Amino acid sequence: MPADEKDEPLYKRPQSEGDLVAGMESRKIEDESTATESPTDAPAADIAAEPEEGGGGAEESRGVVVSLLAPDVAGDYAVFVALPERLLIVEEQEGDSDLGILADAVEKRLKAPYRARALRVDERRFVVVASEIETVELPGLDGEELVVFALPDGQRTAVLDAGSHQLVSAEVEAILEESAPCLLRLENIDESVWEVSVDLL
Repeated sequence: MPADEKDEPLYKRPQSEGDLVAGMESRKIEDESTATESPTDAPAADIAAEPEEGGGGAEESRGVVVSLLAPDVAGDYAVFVALPERLLIVEEQEGDSDLGILADAVEKRLKAPYRARALRVDERRFVVVASEIETVELPGLDGEELVVFALPDGQRTAVLDAGSHQLVSAEVEAILEESAPCLLRLENIDESVWEVSVDLL
């Protein structure tokens, strides 16, 4: 989805590399990025750090921090979602450059689907923070956001784009049966692909 179709930015733009990697072992990436200067013809895939797993519970999503040379990417900031089969959905971007080089660097450590934020830190280098996301295919659902409040006794209250909605999707019911009581939020990423967020109650 093009960035100009969004009413508001999904994330507050970071002002520095430290802001971008906050909470994802920024010390490691700073150590790596300042160790040596890469030669001008170095390959653009300098993977810097990955946060430790655990400590946040088994349900916490995985994430990586990547530093790479990408002087040909225009702009200073971008947010994109990577889906399987090399499909990139740009949510925010300055300029119209192909972001594939950023995705290639991330995918040395993290498989799609994931959401990534990329920030230029100097004339040639970007830092990318990426976190895995859960997605579901809902070809019969038309809208932007579905929110479902599910109780363990089977009660469901569903709202699609601020209007009441009758749940008929077996895929959504499967998520609810596994997680209820919960607040389920589905946000449309691209056509039939929806991002899944579950808050247990």
